[in-house]
Amino acid sequence: MTTRRDRAEVEFDLPNMNRLDGGSDEHDYAHVIPHIGLAVAAGSACLTPFPTTVLAQDHSHDAVGFEGKVLLKTTATATNQPLTLPQTDTPEITSMVIAIQPNGHSNLHQHPVSVIAHVLEGTLETRVGGVSRTYRAGEAVAEPMNIPMQAFNPRGVPTKLLVVMVGAKGKPNSIAVE
Repeated sequence: MTTRRDRAEVEFDLPNMNRLDGGSDEHDYAHVIPHIGLAVAAGSACLTPFPTTVLAQDHSHDAVGFEGKVLLKTTATATNQPLTLPQTDTPEITSMVIAIQPNGHSNLHQHPVSVIAHVLEGTLETRVGGVSRTYRAGEAVAEPMNIPMQAFNPRGVPTKLLVVMVGAKGKPNSIAVE
């Protein structure tokens, strides 16, 4: 187990809580707690021991230099469909970065799963059922499910997207439409 204090790493022998380097640093011991990992997968839980990194509590537990901004919070897709999650015993999340070159576009496709796209750079234009919507860097969209769509980069600079798909193991997240 490793604890960190003022950027120095100190190794501990977990069962005995002794420093392996033979040093003594009393206030570090009080804040090192052995951890048992709880692994949760497919609706069942099992206890699994694993090594953990614990930080010495020399400072407050409050966040410092840590900010959050909600990009998208919704119960519906961009086409006002209710947001649904897969009913499966084998859920799978896929996270990927997609680049669309200037004036490039995806194939005509549809998603049988929930998909969130966050525009990291550039501009994304989606076309669904004759309706075009534009999203700029910093914006996010819940893409429609089971409706043919295309993604376009209408500008002269590359577009980068962070795309997160919530599906099922072994099932496609995207299906080409002929």
